Amino acid sequence: MTRKTVIALADRIPARAASPDLPEHPDYPCIVAVFNETTGSLRARGVCEALDHELLPRNIEGTRAELKRLVKLSILTEDAAGSFARKLADRAPRSAALPQPHLGIDINS
Repeated sequence: MTRKTVIALADRIPARAASPDLPEHPDYPCIVAVFNETTGSLRARGVCEALDHELLPRNIEGTRAELKRLVKLSILTEDAAGSFARKLADRAPRSAALPQPHLGIDINS
């Protein structure tokens, strides 16, 4: 998954699915979008790969700090040391998280 894909997916998340408690930094909606697209837990390195960041220690540690902040905001959980996942109550089914394409078919007529 490239950074462009993640950003495009983050822009497609309906307003009701986005948390108003997210910090202002543009990485946070992208990180949440990565977790909306995965079914399991991820480590900071995996999130960096999904966001197409260089796998340098400073990038991985910065991402880990952002993940820890999302845990404090109760958006993510830390299952094991360094393993993060979306809270189960907050996880929406993929069909609800992404808008469905409009095919121009009116089922009421």
